Amino acid sequence: MLLIFYIFVIRLSFTAAGTGDVPKWQEYVKVSVSKPYNELFPACLNYQCPFPYYDGTYPPGYFLLYYIFSQILPVDILGTFTTVKLIIFFFYMLTLLTLISINFWKDRHAQSFSTIVMSTLVLFGTVISIGVNSLGLGYTDIFIYPFIAASIFLLWRGKLFLSGLLFAAGTLIKWQPLIFLPFLIIYLFKSSRTTPMKLKNVFIFFLGAFIPVVMFLPLNPNQIPVMFYAVTQGAYMDHVFSSALNVQWISTYLLHIIFPALFGPLADGLNSYIVVREAFTGLLQLPKLFFWLAYGLVVLKFMRARVENAFLFRYFLLTAIVGYSTYFMFSSGVHENHLSVAVLLSLILYIIYPQPKTRIFLFFFDMAHLVNMAIFYGFTGSPIISSVGRVDLSIPLTVFSIIGYMLLLRCWDSPKSS
Repeated sequence: MLLIFYIFVIRLSFTAAGTGDVPKWQEYVKVSVSKPYNELFPACLNYQCPFPYYDGTYPPGYFLLYYIFSQILPVDILGTFTTVKLIIFFFYMLTLLTLISINFWKDRHAQSFSTIVMSTLVLFGTVISIGVNSLGLGYTDIFIYPFIAASIFLLWRGKLFLSGLLFAAGTLIKWQPLIFLPFLIIYLFKSSRTTPMKLKNVFIFFLGAFIPVVMFLPLNPNQIPVMFYAVTQGAYMDHVFSSALNVQWISTYLLHIIFPALFGPLADGLNSYIVVREAFTGLLQLPKLFFWLAYGLVVLKFMRARVENAFLFRYFLLTAIVGYSTYFMFSSGVHENHLSVAVLLSLILYIIYPQPKTRIFLFFFDMAHLVNMAIFYGFTGSPIISSVGRVDLSIPLTVFSIIGYMLLLRCWDSPKSS
């Protein structure tokens, strides 16, 4: 019965229009099948593709995925919309298979294979925001899920070369995992006793991370500066002040009220995101300053924390979630779907440490992510309820989001309680 319901939901999601980004992904597919190879490579990997909206906010591996799948799938028969949905669905299923593999290697001596498959299917299906994010709204955060999930699991198992390789592969598709990379490096130092071993572990991880970059070089010798450009464009040059339930969404609300001539008034009492123009670029940098200060404190605390080996990896995962949530809560240029990475980290935390406490933790991040997406795009592309009368629901929900972040900091305070 559960499997039938699961199939029905997936089938229904193929008809969902998704967000305004879906037509952009369709353009990626259209160009991939309509232009000759020599016009796309290395031009597209250098952000010189012949279509709009390709401004460098995605690393070069992102376009390469569309190109590969567009050559495999019969786009002329399916159409660009269905092709995009199938690509997303492929990574959704690949994520499920990755989680099944992780659970199998972790529990193969304690549970049967069929039990592991069914429990993983139930777990993955009940983390609702992942399905809404990918299958319903057409976000592509799911592209990095298999790589990052496998990377973290391999890190836990001490397979540092493969962990680094998969981490880099995911980062070449979307840059957000770089936010918790400093905590990963600190973990590598903390997990070894001697300085030579600490340096060796970091070296092995980055040696693996270098492999995907080398594999790109035949396609684009300009790979290193292009990747740097992608990170700076995505992390620093996104001109949306905030499109998520965070501190900057409250700031956006206040800017509409206090400076309506500059940023526009509220529309029927509803908040709307601000695109910061050249005259106000400093407005984007101030939130980033607050973010870096708060993020720096998280990094410093993790560096100075004295944690027993039995608690270290769990504390690393929790710290990675706190660090990433700090980005989501304070930085400018944050979008509603960006919390997806924190959901993935929470999911891995629960899989490795399956306890009631970590399950509740995963549930709250799942709901926070779901609410963020629902406020802006509903479950299929259209917002459900944005207001009650003239009261913008996103504002009290943002207040709850900020309170949730403060409670997260409190949970993180003690390594042994994590």
